[in-house]
Amino acid sequence: MKQVQKDDTDAHSTSGILHFVDYQHYNLTLPDTSQAFEIGFENIPQNGFGVYSPRLKRKAEKPELSELLVSDSSNTNQTYLWEKAEVRLVSGLGDRSAYGLPDEKGCIVLKMDNAVNMQDAGLKENDVIYAIYGEDIDSVETLMRLTNKYKWKKTLLLECFRNQQKLKISLVLD
Repeated sequence: MKQVQKDDTDAHSTSGILHFVDYQHYNLTLPDTSQAFEIGFENIPQNGFGVYSPRLKRKAEKPELSELLVSDSSNTNQTYLWEKAEVRLVSGLGDRSAYGLPDEKGCIVLKMDNAVNMQDAGLKENDVIYAIYGEDIDSVETLMRLTNKYKWKKTLLLECFRNQQKLKISLVLD
């Protein structure tokens, strides 16, 4: 944000990190000290949606919360944990050349020591995850969003690049 304001391309926007009251226990309200309130944000009451019946509440499963992703887009070498694997965004012509990519899209799988399901699916370190169900990966945020979008299928259909070859991998999720 500071860079675009310095470049005079966006003088009026603001940005900041959202710190929820208690993310791990599903309280997604912002504390009274949050700067978001200065620009007119209002908390959404956390009891106005979902299952109401006490009987059904006892049966309802709590959704699995993904790791909150806070990224610094200026740090292109930053790594992230995705489904037990360490990944980073493709960045620059060097990556494009090294991985045989047609453009600078995708996330590189760096390590997958504990990601047995990925190994079983045939994914390898240094593979580039290029798309999920045909939707291109242009950021780590997109990788996370698409994973969550298709998690209900229990399987992700990945398009990857390995040794300048495009391949499809069916990844069964844990």
